[in-house]
Amino acid sequence: LTRALESLSPEKRAALVLRTFYGYSIDEIAEMTGSVKATARIRLYNARKALAKTLKAQLGWEAAPDREEES
Repeated sequence: LTRALESLSPEKRAALVLRTFYGYSIDEIAEMTGSVKATARIRLYNARKALAKTLKAQLGWEAAPDREEES
């Protein structure tokens, strides 16, 4: 997990850590990072997407079907 977090840009990592581990709102994250709300939301979305991709690759799950396909 640490390596995957380190692979994110500082902006994306900050948004993800502030939201996930500290529970800050998008508004608070935007204020703390000096960005607008939409930018904070996009950084968080992109961070989650990139983190999932990195973790899947590290765990060898690239070819695993999406959960929606399993149902």
